[in-house]
Amino acid sequence: MFSGIVERIGRVEDIERSPGGGSRLAIRTGFGTAPSAGASVAVSGVCLTVERAHEDLIHVTAVPETLRHTTLGTLAAGARVNLERALRVGDEIGGHWVQGHVDGAARVAGVTRSGAEVLVRVEIPEPLRPYVA
Repeated sequence: MFSGIVERIGRVEDIERSPGGGSRLAIRTGFGTAPSAGASVAVSGVCLTVERAHEDLIHVTAVPETLRHTTLGTLAAGARVNLERALRVGDEIGGHWVQGHVDGAARVAGVTRSGAEVLVRVEIPEPLRPYVA
């Protein structure tokens, strides 16, 4: 579980594409000490499992389905990503409880700018509407 509040801005150091269509990402986290192998990390809102870690560099894999339905499929080396470590029992929740699991994709129906404010209107697929507040 995650709070949905960005903890750090990480940087994609390398992307290795697999023959099966997935991608293995090496991400510099800025956490100081990287989460351990097996830990969950939200990468731009998507829950991924740390496979390897060294200092503040983590390696995660995104499967083809994840790449198709999230912005992770558009990443290139050097890209910035929002990062959040998984919540632990007793952590303050200053945002919302979110899982980081992708159930579907919405379509951006419009963007309105007013000064520093940006309003993004999205169209939620019918099957997902009961789950969106």
